[in-house]
Amino acid sequence: MWQFQCLTKIKGNAFLAFLEFNPTTTLYQYTTLSGFEGIISSKSIWFTDLRFTNDPREITLGRDQFLKAVKLLRDKDFRGQRGLPISVFVSRVLSYLEKGGLLSASFTTSGDNLPMWSAYGGNYAGFSIGFRPTAVRSMPVRIQKVNYIKDDTIDSWRQLLRDLLSGVIEREAVYSVSDLDWLSAATRTVSVIVSTKHKIWEYENEIRCTHAAVAKEAGIQINGVDIPASEYPDGRPYYTLLRRRARDETEVSYAPIQFGKYAKGVHWPEKAIERVILGPKCPCSVPEVTEKLNQHGFTSFEVMQSECLIR
Repeated sequence: MWQFQCLTKIKGNAFLAFLEFNPTTTLYQYTTLSGFEGIISSKSIWFTDLRFTNDPREITLGRDQFLKAVKLLRDKDFRGQRGLPISVFVSRVLSYLEKGGLLSASFTTSGDNLPMWSAYGGNYAGFSIGFRPTAVRSMPVRIQKVNYIKDDTIDSWRQLLRDLLSGVIEREAVYSVSDLDWLSAATRTVSVIVSTKHKIWEYENEIRCTHAAVAKEAGIQINGVDIPASEYPDGRPYYTLLRRRARDETEVSYAPIQFGKYAKGVHWPEKAIERVILGPKCPCSVPEVTEKLNQHGFTSFEVMQSECLIR
């Protein structure tokens, strides 16, 4: 069963993400040489439109499971008129997904994994950057542990929907877009949809960070606040939806999101990187990478060579 935690803010201008999963160990991101240089120079990570990830079933797999569970819930638990609010709920969830602007960046708890080096580490010649969990929790994102579906997860989805809708399903307020509980149920359901992947990807041990960067004109308002939205403790909204062209000339949305502890209105990335692992075929040496990190202001890190060997 999926577990949720709510948005948490801590005194002293610290910021915690929406935590469906609370990371307490190093989170790694595999990247190429150019990706590594971009990350350490910009002090940010590119979050990319979920519809353009490696798995063509991203979003659609979770969406299909969700729709099957909705039908089961209506047929067995909320028949007839009692099930009409669920239809409203479904339309809002699907609308949220279809608007786009759901961006993601992938991390893993496996920092030195041979299949990962092949798929994401520049064909064994790249880097695995290990971020301290505090550096990731300070980003205005939602942190989730990917659910790899095995056999039939419909019953789990059905129970999830019952839990999320229990506080609002019997109330007239469910028909109003100004109901925060209703919006919370919808956004949490979307978060489960986008963190559902097929079991063939289970080796990745993925921790997914997502960011809702829907433009202001595409969202809704609750008491004058644009939803979906992310904001820092000082109330500054976070909207950064940019576009680039992929190799096939497709236009892809992305957002560069800064990492590092957030305090006094800015991110402090100096201690964000705990470890950098060089791929089995990485052309750079440990001293060279150490010097690069020092030049860009990083401290308290270690650099090491991968234990994986490949010809």
